[in-house]
Amino acid sequence: MRFTELFEGAYEDGFSDGMRGQEDRRASSKYGPETNTYHKGYMDGLKKKKEKEQEAQKTAAAEREKYASMSQEDLEAEKDRLENLRSKIGKEMKQARGSGFSPNSDFYKKQTEIYKKYGVNPNQLASEYRKISDELDRRGMKESATAGATSAGNVAAVANPTAANAKIKRDKNGVPVAPQKKNKDGTATNALNLKKNLFGGEAVKR
Repeated sequence: MRFTELFEGAYEDGFSDGMRGQEDRRASSKYGPETNTYHKGYMDGLKKKKEKEQEAQKTAAAEREKYASMSQEDLEAEKDRLENLRSKIGKEMKQARGSGFSPNSDFYKKQTEIYKKYGVNPNQLASEYRKISDELDRRGMKESATAGATSAGNVAAVANPTAANAKIKRDKNGVPVAPQKKNKDGTATNALNLKKNLFGGEAVKR
């Protein structure tokens, strides 16, 4: 191997490892005097990896802002469109699988043709659908209840609930006493021996 080939290989390997974020611990034994070149490539790869991650975060933030600025109707309409698109693609995929395509060649070729036909990237389609669903779920926690349902805001707040005005039994020391059935000797009656269950109503006899 020529010196220039060793030099280029060390840097490129280091850069590749930096992009993965995993340094080769055997770099010194593999590259010898060009170990520093490997480490330079590794650091440059780490830097590039960080730049890509930051760019991805910016893109994700812009997409979240985009979906957050959309109206509820537009979001639901877009979700329906994506669901219909996924359904159509799924049906064609199912037909392709049942048409005698071999898994290693014809089917994957047909799969590519199907996605090209609809002009979508499968990963992008799934990602957009998930983000829209997340935004709708997030809004659902703040939206009012649908017809026939009751939201937390529809439950009336009582200024003086029954519990606030209830007369609580206390012992001679002023400590609240639990309202429970007692035996003649003052001890609490075993719940298994009570005629009524703890949730109200008569106990079920078996």
